Amino acid sequence: MEFNEEDRVPVEELAPRDGTRLHRRFLDYWLTLRDGHAMPSYADIDPVDFPWALPNIFVVEVLAGGDFVYRIAGEEHTQRYRRNLKGMRLSDIMQSGAAEAISKRWRLMLEIPAAFFILTDHQSEQGASVLGERLVLPLGNDRRTPTHLIGITNFLSTSSFAGSLTGDQKVKYFRWSRVEPDRQAAHRA
Repeated sequence: MEFNEEDRVPVEELAPRDGTRLHRRFLDYWLTLRDGHAMPSYADIDPVDFPWALPNIFVVEVLAGGDFVYRIAGEEHTQRYRRNLKGMRLSDIMQSGAAEAISKRWRLMLEIPAAFFILTDHQSEQGASVLGERLVLPLGNDRRTPTHLIGITNFLSTSSFAGSLTGDQKVKYFRWSRVEPDRQAAHRA
């Protein structure tokens, strides 16, 4: 998957206004925390600020070599994958095709840096369809270079899910934003 210009929107418009309030509210929180910088730092995130989102949150840390490890995964993720994801690598919970596709998308986020909103339909190894909306945003210790990704997922499918996701993934909707310092804030400083 590429981050094509026709799918690019301003970061403030990343979460669709006609979508779930969950994504819009979390994007507003992230935008406030970045305070004119490209992104907030991992240390800026305080779960006390968003108890309404905790079941849907995940945070992955970017490891040397480009792999990702889950540092936080809310209850919705634990139920969906039937295990606690904390400390697990992406490749530990998904079959190689799905892990590769997601890793590629996340690595592009790091390179640009970018944020995205996506609606995907995954197949599990048992054949169940797992439909989910995800807002994924970068966090950087220097507020410029991503060191973590924070995401919020709204699972839309009603099928119960057991097992890992296969590489069969259909992207139904995608939009992305380049994350840059707020030019107006830079001029005020």
